[in-house]
Amino acid sequence: LFYFLPKPLLAAIIIAAVYKIINISAFIQCLRTKPVDALSLAVAFLATLFIGLDVGVLIAAAVSLLLVIFRSSRARLVTLGRIPGTQEFTNVKDCDSCITYNGVLVLR
Repeated sequence: LFYFLPKPLLAAIIIAAVYKIINISAFIQCLRTKPVDALSLAVAFLATLFIGLDVGVLIAAAVSLLLVIFRSSRARLVTLGRIPGTQEFTNVKDCDSCITYNGVLVLR
């Protein structure tokens, strides 16, 4: 069916079909909120576009897995202190008047 069509026409058909799928505003929002996830999205898109669908999806899965392993291996610990007059705890760096107790370390 598409054999006798010129390649530039086939490329135009593919571009017209893919253009509606690509959401640039979602990428920009992801770039502003989580730049590492936007980088992962860009790597997946470009690998799929230039290398091929099967290898691109494999690269995207590998990058996502590496990001999960990297983030989970670098857990963020925060020292908490009690806000005076309440039963609530918050980050000690954010609150100068937080109460801490000798011999007790509260972590989150």
